[in-house]
Amino acid sequence: TKGKVLDAVKACGIEGDILYACGPTPMLRAIKQYAKENGLECYLSLEEKMACGIGACLACVCKSTQAHDHSKVHNKRVCKEGPVFNAEEVEL
Repeated sequence: TKGKVLDAVKACGIEGDILYACGPTPMLRAIKQYAKENGLECYLSLEEKMACGIGACLACVCKSTQAHDHSKVHNKRVCKEGPVFNAEEVEL
């Protein structure tokens, strides 16, 4: 199927209960929207530069939908809390 990944999903009539995806942010954004529109559970694997790999440097943070209990910021560390997130936890 020529086009984007969701074009192939629709053209081939692929169905399921859960979506898992990794790839560029625009694609993940579209998949998250597709999952929401179709009532599907969705997990996204995010890629970020990771300097320390233990969460201390905060180089790999992504925007989250909920504030952290302690710091009250809307960030999650991809290396520590991820790299796979429920799509509802992150903003793309």
